[in-house]
Amino acid sequence: MKLNKSQVQKLADKYSLGMVVSFERIKQGFMNYNHVVKTDKGSYMLRVSKKIKTKKDKIFEAEMLSHLKGFPVPHFMKDSKGNYINTYKGHYYSVYPLLKGRTPIKITSRLFKQMAYFLAKLHNRISSFENNTNRFAWYTYSEKRAEEFEKTIAKNIGYASEATWLKEQTLLNKLPSNLPSGAIHCDVKRDNILVHKGNLSGVVDFDNCQKGPFILDMCISIIWTCTSSKGLNLRKTFKFIKHYEKFRPLTIEERKNLYKAVKFAYLSHEFTDYYVCATGLITKEYFLWGRSFFVPAVKKMNKKKFGKYQKKYYFWFRILSSLFR
Repeated sequence: MKLNKSQVQKLADKYSLGMVVSFERIKQGFMNYNHVVKTDKGSYMLRVSKKIKTKKDKIFEAEMLSHLKGFPVPHFMKDSKGNYINTYKGHYYSVYPLLKGRTPIKITSRLFKQMAYFLAKLHNRISSFENNTNRFAWYTYSEKRAEEFEKTIAKNIGYASEATWLKEQTLLNKLPSNLPSGAIHCDVKRDNILVHKGNLSGVVDFDNCQKGPFILDMCISIIWTCTSSKGLNLRKTFKFIKHYEKFRPLTIEERKNLYKAVKFAYLSHEFTDYYVCATGLITKEYFLWGRSFFVPAVKKMNKKKFGKYQKKYYFWFRILSSLFR
């Protein structure tokens, strides 16, 4: 969607942003057309959603972010009528003050730790967030939905045997319903964080947010930060968990389901990407990258090896915890 200056001004006027000085379309996310807008009052992000987004999805996102007051996340502005969301030519759009920082080139050890801290603190805060909106959830699978995805993939891009394997494995590794849950980001990775002076200054792109297990949110970040061409790095994985548990210790049930949660993070991500590629929402190039990177990683996962590493990690976790009581 291409906008000119007068069109951007019209959208900005709804939120009393002032006179538009400049604007620039940026390549970030596949669910929105994002624009950095500079006015005589400040700098803002204008997000115009593609038509696949529904109003209830946008409102859920806005209310979730509003609940995270004080967190370095986007906070949608309200217009003069108190609305977070407006429409333009059939597209929903929203505005928020531009966050400080830039996307990092790589994840440093400091950012690695701060990402884990952020997620733990987010989950602590969001546990009190109440919202009855039936928000669309990419990473929640019923058998019916999984079968629909499988058929769409096979019909539009092929890979029928891979789609069947992903469907079966995704359903096999679904997480139990008794795990601590709430609104989750589902995509905290390098592309969606901002850094200023070496520190995490913002987390953006809540397009995939949904209701789900907190442990899944953590494991999605783990697969993005702890996977290499050799597969999942267990040392880094449990280092991330250690940082996370500094602010939110996992429950016994979450620990029991750690292996399954990491595996489901891989599987649900790839099954979703196969489907969104089949429906034209992401490029074939991005899809093929994920297929060659994440699919081999999940196939290399070894439950016995993971369990030994986890047992060793929690042995030392208990020892160290007892020393600092």
